[in-house]
Amino acid sequence: MGSTTILSLLAFVVVAHAADTTNLGVAVIFESQKYADDVASTFNWLLPKGTVQIRVCPESNNCTIPEPWDQVIAAVGRVLSELYPKLSGLRLVQSASYMYPTLETVPDKATVANFAAGYDVEAIAEFVIAGTFDWQYRLAERSTVFTECAWSADAPKHCPPASELTNHDTLMDKTMGVVGLGRIGSAVAKRSTALGMRTIASKTHAPFTSDYNLSWIGDDNDKIVRESDFVVVTVPGSVIDLINATAIKLMKPGAVLIPVSAGPVDYEALRVALADDRIGAVVDVWDEGCWHYPDYTCGAPYGKPSFPHHEKLDDTAGRVRSLPGMAMRSSRFWKASATAVAENIAALAIGNPLTGVVRAGSTSISV
Repeated sequence: MGSTTILSLLAFVVVAHAADTTNLGVAVIFESQKYADDVASTFNWLLPKGTVQIRVCPESNNCTIPEPWDQVIAAVGRVLSELYPKLSGLRLVQSASYMYPTLETVPDKATVANFAAGYDVEAIAEFVIAGTFDWQYRLAERSTVFTECAWSADAPKHCPPASELTNHDTLMDKTMGVVGLGRIGSAVAKRSTALGMRTIASKTHAPFTSDYNLSWIGDDNDKIVRESDFVVVTVPGSVIDLINATAIKLMKPGAVLIPVSAGPVDYEALRVALADDRIGAVVDVWDEGCWHYPDYTCGAPYGKPSFPHHEKLDDTAGRVRSLPGMAMRSSRFWKASATAVAENIAALAIGNPLTGVVRAGSTSISV
């Protein structure tokens, strides 16, 4: 059933309740103004405007919600933990993404729900390729070096030699290694072979075949790690520490690790290798803190006092791209999320079942 159909059915149900659904409370959106506007736009189509007030709190460290606090019935996004004691009327903690707060941090009275969208295989594969292009070309960095010297008063006196300023390897000269040739791995291989990259891949079981012109397919992960310039790890997140210290030591000096889930990577071993300047990494998934999947733990206002692995990753300038989970969350994802969140707030308001429930609360709103 498409989103438009779902909205139409919900709107039909809402009509019968419209007379009883006025001034039911406040939903606070801990996200961008645009995201909050998208939520409000959909919500106001489902229920009369003002039935539930949609307010945005985009500045996490400077958020003010007009009292009385007990009017807040829904909080969307990463909620500031110090606010929970004030939100006596809270009925729903709604994640805007597939990740949700660690349940122990949320009051039992509130239902916890997430936007449990299926992952977009093609978007993840495109992100992997974007990471490899960024690594080889480094356009932003090269642009900075160039413009700082080329437009100076004594240009080009302080510009590096052209053989240094423009020199770069191409992807077609590199080997792409895919550890785990499943749906995501195949989508990566489809793109890397189209770019002319030598592409090799591993999978657990025969047949060792592919729809794409791969140079090698087998069950030897060590071969992938040893021979690849880019090691893309696309095995499920339930596989733990497949890329451990031993595997990382097998990587070619200067090779780049790109995991699409955190579980398969030993982050301490990765940190050591990055600190030693042996390899590089494009890290878009994390093993702890506010970006951990599926449940995150954020202190007040956000984050733990320290992230041992992550701080060290940041210290290895130029050898790592630390990113916030871009692969699965494109503009299409956020638009669909805003629609789903608006539907859940409307369902809460009229007492309909919620979607994406991770844990049911001990109380619910009634009208």
